[in-house]
Amino acid sequence: MSGEYFLLFETKDSLPGYPVFFNYDVLDCNTSDLENDCLVYCKGDTVKLRSKNPKLSFDLETVASNYFISNILWEVICSYNAWNFVFKDAVFFGNNKKEVATKKHKVLCFKNKYDPKYIDRLKSLYVIPNFKHKRQAELYKPSVLYEVLNKYDIAPSQFSGYPNCLVVSDKVRFDRRLRNTKLEFIPIEDAGRVLLLRENRVKQIYKVKDQSLLEQLPTIKGKQ
Repeated sequence: MSGEYFLLFETKDSLPGYPVFFNYDVLDCNTSDLENDCLVYCKGDTVKLRSKNPKLSFDLETVASNYFISNILWEVICSYNAWNFVFKDAVFFGNNKKEVATKKHKVLCFKNKYDPKYIDRLKSLYVIPNFKHKRQAELYKPSVLYEVLNKYDIAPSQFSGYPNCLVVSDKVRFDRRLRNTKLEFIPIEDAGRVLLLRENRVKQIYKVKDQSLLEQLPTIKGKQ
């Protein structure tokens, strides 16, 4: 029987300077030629970044293919079976060339994250009208292929709406080293439901009051 899996991400409103707190420039590296924009392939042992925020304090942040991990989360990742990744130290500097992060960080890139066999482990069971693109909205209820996911405790997310999260096992979820972090966990089976509930405008447009009524709307693609 499959264990539980969760989407892992940082609670954004807990971060200093949110929502623009994580703006940065990459120093000493031409990012235009990097594979999948992965900063790990910059030259040198350390990826150096200049932050536009005078103070950074976070455990997990993702930009494109780059997962910035605090030393706390790094220790946890190293304790479990993780999807293959490459990494380097990451240091954030301010305009005064002094470090601005309150924690030490690594930057990780997961290998073969975009492999179709990996992406297809999560499928949409049904889709309903959407206000964003031609007034068609998508509600994803994931169908998880556990024969892939069960090999790992930590893996990159490919959920629509949550591409910058991690997927972690219940063992990681209850690791005591994470108890004082601002990390948030959502069961992956609830991913589509939580995503849609955050889109309050969907309910306003279709004049329904709750999730169950949205799910009764005619499907556009996929299967009910």
